Amino acid sequence: MKIYLLYIMFSCLLIVTNSTANTFSVTQVTDNSFYDYNPQINSNGQIVWSQYDGNDYEIFLYDNNSILQLTNNSYIDSDPQINSTGNVVWAGGLSLDKHEIYLYDGNQTIKLTNNSFRDLYPKISREGSIVWTMNDGNDQEVFYYDGATITQLTNNIYHDYPVQQSSNGYVVWAGYDGYDYEIFLYNGVTTVQITDNDFDDFLPQVNDHGEVVWHGGTTGSDYEIYLYNGSSISQLTNNSYNDNKPKINSEGHVVWVGNDGNDYEIYLYNGVSTTKITDDIYNNFNPQINDNGWIVWEGFDGHDYESFIFDGISTTQLSDNDFQDYGPQINSKGDVVWFGGVDSDSFELYLASSSDQRTVPEPSTIVLFSLGILFFAAHKRNQKFN
Repeated sequence: MKIYLLYIMFSCLLIVTNSTANTFSVTQVTDNSFYDYNPQINSNGQIVWSQYDGNDYEIFLYDNNSILQLTNNSYIDSDPQINSTGNVVWAGGLSLDKHEIYLYDGNQTIKLTNNSFRDLYPKISREGSIVWTMNDGNDQEVFYYDGATITQLTNNIYHDYPVQQSSNGYVVWAGYDGYDYEIFLYNGVTTVQITDNDFDDFLPQVNDHGEVVWHGGTTGSDYEIYLYNGSSISQLTNNSYNDNKPKINSEGHVVWVGNDGNDYEIYLYNGVSTTKITDDIYNNFNPQINDNGWIVWEGFDGHDYESFIFDGISTTQLSDNDFQDYGPQINSKGDVVWFGGVDSDSFELYLASSSDQRTVPEPSTIVLFSLGILFFAAHKRNQKFN
């Protein structure tokens, strides 16, 4: 019986660990003589980006089979974002001092703002709510569009920026309180000040449960990573190096860039412990994480920057060429888009699609699966002797 049980447990281990590595097919999305950059991808594989056409920047949408030019004008259109339903927002104007917010709803383009100020960096949720910052002539304030009306979320004499929004409408930003920057959260009803300390807290990100991450510390020295779980704040890092630019997924997993004393590496907090995802002699930057825990980033390989992905088990290098690859973004299915090229005049977009869009089994799943098989084996044994 002991040998039989050992065999069952070993078989369970093989079932869990004998997963083949993901393979990715890479497609070049654009092929022109212009500068395509800052791509964003939604769960359906639709991609938006900004392209310099030789005169100004325009917005483009890739809808799996074709490319649609959303803007065609004589001014700057930048910072496009897309939600899961294919709605696109961006900022456009004659100069950075005079930008408005625009929304493409799948059929038409709507001009949401019309003022003499600077409206920038819009973010759109799954339901279609939009947030952005506007300079009102004195400072940066946060504005919110719920699909019908525009509400000013902040109104003070200090800067409030940058603003981020979860897919279901939680809004976070960093706001100056007269001494330093603090983190604020709007939950759809009220605004809550999350931090109140004597150092700067900046670049917050929020997930669908209202959990917030950011980096904080004395400007120019040692930033640490912090996590707000809805009721309390936890400090995820505590070292003498810079840890910054955290991202959080719907499971509460956090990824960030941290200096290990030699170079910048990628770190992951899975809700229990922290793992160093990269460990090499080169810099790794700009990590993104999807809800399955897959992580993408740009890493130097000794010659140029390439795009990498960690699928919870192994790391795959998505690009391997002699030019720079920047800004990888990942969707919920594991599709990755980035821009790359020899120089900024000829950047193109690339899309990597996974052959196996699986999730990593949680330890609890493995235990339950093993116990289930052991229970079945014991039941069959009892039947044999009864």
